[in-house]
Amino acid sequence: MPVRFLGTVRMGIIITVGLAVLMLLFVRGARRKAAERAASGMAKSPLYQAAIVLSLGLVALTIYLAGAHVHVGVAWGVVILVNVIALLLLRRALKRRYPY
Repeated sequence: MPVRFLGTVRMGIIITVGLAVLMLLFVRGARRKAAERAASGMAKSPLYQAAIVLSLGLVALTIYLAGAHVHVGVAWGVVILVNVIALLLLRRALKRRYPY
């Protein structure tokens, strides 16, 4: 039994280190993209800020609905659909204004 436990701990350590390295790479890329957006003025754009707010709202709504242990009605589905459509339209507007 102890040998099996040590193997599980080693695998957990390997997975944890791998995830930490992956997160570090994501942070580096995000910093580079943030610097590009700040240089082009996109970070101050109202369209960009609206897209961020809608994205965070969609994440919050999804977490709320995942935590609700009751059946959600059609109205919540409509709210999510409208939010996703608004996000797609904002993304298209941002791509048109900032084509890089």
